[in-house]
Amino acid sequence: MDNDEKEQKLGYWRWMVESWRRPMGMESNASHGYGIWTLIWEDIILFWGFEVAGASIIDAAFPGVIAQQLSTEVNKFLFSLMVLIFCFQIVTVLCSMVGHLFVFGSGSIGNFWSYFNKIMQASNWNIWISIVAFISLLFTSNMGFVVVGYRLTLLFCAFFGLAAFVNVLRGEPQDKPVKHDTFYGALIYVVLLSFAYAILIALFRFVLSF
Repeated sequence: MDNDEKEQKLGYWRWMVESWRRPMGMESNASHGYGIWTLIWEDIILFWGFEVAGASIIDAAFPGVIAQQLSTEVNKFLFSLMVLIFCFQIVTVLCSMVGHLFVFGSGSIGNFWSYFNKIMQASNWNIWISIVAFISLLFTSNMGFVVVGYRLTLLFCAFFGLAAFVNVLRGEPQDKPVKHDTFYGALIYVVLLSFAYAILIALFRFVLSF
């Protein structure tokens, strides 16, 4: 890579700002690691918030030894749940890629990491959703704030799914001709996602049974 190419690369903060300004913009000169690392720290923030909230609620409701035992079990469950959510996110990206490839063909997609960046760019307002959810989960003395944190987490997941969906339907460049009708690409995405989620949930239940 020459110096001109390096200078054209977006810095992480600039990429974030551009994604908030133009969620559907196509920033191909962003580092491939931006998307995955952003998703990981968003998930960590949410997990941390629920861990703090769970520990506070248990400490307030139960005596010391019981609270310690319950906290350990709750933390194991929350960690397993966050791993499951991360798996959902990766599977969502993969299903979106399949639908996109069906509509536009392989010339539109680049590679997995560049496509991942496009989905994260479309869903990067989730950064603020995860931060607000985390702050809400810290106020465990008021269950209303905990409920807000939970609902924001659902919004976070829905927003990510929406970003994956809209990327099924857009080509790069934007006027790229379609090979198959976009309706069937969207249908493929939804059907694959349903099967994949069902399998992941079954595996999650199986793991928790041990």
